[in-house]
Amino acid sequence: MAVADYRLGWNPFSDQELIRRFTLINAAYRGVQDVRTCIRYFRKNVAEGGNEFGIDPDKIVVWGQGTGGYLSLATAYLDNFGEIYTTADPNKFKLPVPGIGFIPMVQENYNGDVFGVQAAPGVVDATYNAISGFPLGDTMYVQNHPGYSSDFHLAVNMGGALGDSSWMDAGDVPLISYHVPSDFFAPCETGILNVPTLTGPQPVVEVSSSCDMQDIAAELNLNDIFETIPDGFDPYGELSISSKNGFYPFVGTPDNTSSPWEWTPSGYSPAPAATADCNQDGAVAHAYIDTIIGYFAPRACVTLGLGCNFVKTKELSDLELGLQVSPVPSSDAVTFQTKETPIRQIYVYDLSGRLVKAHTGINSTVFQMQRNSLTNGMYIAELRFDGGFVKRKIVFNN
Repeated sequence: MAVADYRLGWNPFSDQELIRRFTLINAAYRGVQDVRTCIRYFRKNVAEGGNEFGIDPDKIVVWGQGTGGYLSLATAYLDNFGEIYTTADPNKFKLPVPGIGFIPMVQENYNGDVFGVQAAPGVVDATYNAISGFPLGDTMYVQNHPGYSSDFHLAVNMGGALGDSSWMDAGDVPLISYHVPSDFFAPCETGILNVPTLTGPQPVVEVSSSCDMQDIAAELNLNDIFETIPDGFDPYGELSISSKNGFYPFVGTPDNTSSPWEWTPSGYSPAPAATADCNQDGAVAHAYIDTIIGYFAPRACVTLGLGCNFVKTKELSDLELGLQVSPVPSSDAVTFQTKETPIRQIYVYDLSGRLVKAHTGINSTVFQMQRNSLTNGMYIAELRFDGGFVKRKIVFNN
């Protein structure tokens, strides 16, 4: 598991709702770019850097809570820049500028594309400075790790919301949601996002969250994979009061808190303000976390193909595949070839069982795998096909 940082910077304290909305959408946009950049970084490290983090690039989950929940949802469902401005209210994310009209709050030529892979755009000029207030000469975006996929396979949201439900489309990733339906700040349905500040709640923009998003996910069949969990393997799902397979609402939380899974240990420094009314009961928070993990586990298993005891895999033979691996040993690259069966993925492990290299989305009967940074020695290559897998020893030397 990796805990990723992301760029911050918005102004919830402005007395102008449009400024709060403008700075929030810009911060969220940067966060989405950063999440996708993180995914590409790990894929690059798997392919070229010896996979020092032990990542399986074919089993990536983006999980966020609170602000992170907003980013996990936007990263999952805002996959086209134009979607920002094709909402029911076309001016929802635009600034009214006297004498000019409505100006987009996010602009690709300054902010970069939504995936964060295009060549770096220009810096802030006088025109954009006058509109946005961003400093002259500031660089809003830097290209990172192009050539690698930003895709992931499952989104998890805890208490976050999506800028607009119209961003959800058929074929998007499955969604698991945890939410307190009475949450005032992030409405479970579609409503106004409110941000708590020292001067009281500040309304920002209309958003949609778990209650409505799970209805849309059902209409789009995004969570159909969860229906493949066999009877008896989903005890926490049976406890959910929601009919939507992917949504676990928490009702009756202590003090009606919207994040019952959080707690502040007693004696924590710096101590939170007394007005924050932070939960200090770790045992209660852990009970909620147990439920969260218990509900997540079988859904992750069927979505990611984790090899749980209700998922069967079959070991194939070289003979039935017509598999050839050459050269062995090799100094720089190894070629894998089958007669007719396309190779889907190749995972390489060292002799301690650590995943050191992975290639996904191959979908070909021939694949040449470069050695890159692998040291001299023997490795186990696991080739995966639609009907199962096969393992072969490979050796690299000088």
